[in-house]
Amino acid sequence: MRVMCLSFRSCGIIILYTDLKRALFPLVFGGLMLWGNPLVEAATYYVALSGNDANSGAQTAPWRTIQKAADVAGAGDTVLIGSGNYGECVKICHKVSAGACVTFDGQGVATNAQFQIASPNVRIRNFILTGLTTKFTGAIDLRRGAHGAYIEGNQIDTAYADSVRAVNWDFGSQTPIDPNVASRVTITNNSIAHIYNTVCIILMGTNNLVVNNRMRDIRDADYFHVFGVSNTVRGNICIGFEDTPNSGNHMDCFQTFGLNGHASKHMIIEENVFGYNYNPTDVDIAQICQLEQNLNHEIHNWDIRNNIFFGLLKGECGIPSVRWHNNVFYQIWTNASGGAIIINWAESGRNNATNAQILNNVFLGCGKNDQSGWYSVGDGSSIVTNTWKVDFNYVAALDGSPKRAGLPQTNQRWYEPHGINGGSDCFQDIRQHDFRLRQDAPLRNKGVNLSNYFSRDHTGNARPVSGNWDIGAMQFVASENRVVLPPSFKGIVVHP
Repeated sequence: MRVMCLSFRSCGIIILYTDLKRALFPLVFGGLMLWGNPLVEAATYYVALSGNDANSGAQTAPWRTIQKAADVAGAGDTVLIGSGNYGECVKICHKVSAGACVTFDGQGVATNAQFQIASPNVRIRNFILTGLTTKFTGAIDLRRGAHGAYIEGNQIDTAYADSVRAVNWDFGSQTPIDPNVASRVTITNNSIAHIYNTVCIILMGTNNLVVNNRMRDIRDADYFHVFGVSNTVRGNICIGFEDTPNSGNHMDCFQTFGLNGHASKHMIIEENVFGYNYNPTDVDIAQICQLEQNLNHEIHNWDIRNNIFFGLLKGECGIPSVRWHNNVFYQIWTNASGGAIIINWAESGRNNATNAQILNNVFLGCGKNDQSGWYSVGDGSSIVTNTWKVDFNYVAALDGSPKRAGLPQTNQRWYEPHGINGGSDCFQDIRQHDFRLRQDAPLRNKGVNLSNYFSRDHTGNARPVSGNWDIGAMQFVASENRVVLPPSFKGIVVHP
């Protein structure tokens, strides 16, 4: 026991105390008063379908419910849940000390419906989460106060339950941002599938990280709604949209909007793979993004970089200071004479897309003809283009043939001072979505250096500190292993 000593000479009393984990108690020995508590180390508790909540929670005497464990476990404790379907909506509400997580581990064999988290420093890992039917909540429901939550290695499958999300965030009651909203949350290495009529993950709060998740097969739904400040979506694979016929829904890989009054600024969307409408007739349904300001001046400054987008509709961008850097746009909006990126989607003046940057991107096989398939001004404005920084992009038809060129800012013509128009044999194997550059690719060393914004590529390789960068999501590395989609996503064919 670590004991600290305070001497109060004026009253002749020496007080010894410690700040250990459990309740404080006083002991008096003659003229010595001791404040302290028994030494309590982090515990491991057990839950099993054969258990009883009257038990001790030991391995030989497990509890029956996860809720019992949630009511007892404290900072540093671990709860191991045995196999079977518990079907609970577990509420985790008690305080957990800063810096010490309480961990609930499903060990890859436990199934549950929902965790509602309203306490800091809670870790939920290795569960199968399914069976929830309550609309507009999530299998992981982050309530106010759920700071520092760590959601790791779970399989979340809502089985197309109506309006049930994988991860839901309580927005709070204050705008543009409520300080009590869950922040510093990490969501990593989860598998998410079969979301219907809502969004997979709503992001709110500050400094949250969504990284290396695998998400697929959503219907009438979006992958991300992004609000808050300084949140990052990185390295996720999000593939597969389908719509209900005549539903009237459109779907987005990521979306933000200002109608609710919440902030959405200083966001990073990087190193992800987004793609694919399953049915060719649905090509007008799922799009890259819809970013709307709606006169909310707390929405601005996004970095969208090193991503791969394929088989989707365009990205609509109506917020200020969005930087599109080193992305790959492959077969985007192939049935329309429009841009893969539409800037200043104005909606009667409610949005503002000034100070956009579109640099070092690949636009391959986008648009339906040689007069479309790169970027455009959605409202026909020519003033906003004076604030753009657009150059060093590669534009080509699917076979590498060039697009129709023209003077700067001329409708249905393409022009950039340092851009590349046309050219084939740039990539290792686009049929397998392998966008590594070939050694002799004309895109090598033809991009502008953006090291004041970021320093790595789609797979984590370092980009040069000085000198020109390569165009596209992947910097050329001679010995790099082949990069293709994981086996679970093999067999996807992008429709023409």
